[in-house]
Amino acid sequence: MATTGSNQPDDAERVLHIRFERSNTERIEETLRGIDADDDPEPYFECTFHDSDQLHQVTRPTNLELLRTIATTEPDSIREFARVSTATCGRFTAT
Repeated sequence: MATTGSNQPDDAERVLHIRFERSNTERIEETLRGIDADDDPEPYFECTFHDSDQLHQVTRPTNLELLRTIATTEPDSIREFARVSTATCGRFTAT
């Protein structure tokens, strides 16, 4: 399996690694410390699920469309994301 982070010279393609196990809290804490220190840490493209029910909850069609919108538009804020997602995907309601 490829390592996480942006180790590719071209950011045109991004890979999200999905695992069923405990998450790597050490890596997450390292990234958060870097952010707190005003560093620019490497992106961390990994998502860990405890079971398939959690994965199913995230991979519902509406949620996948939201993730696609984030990946393609790269909004600078939640407000911009809301504007773009409403224009792109239609109106969303909480489930």
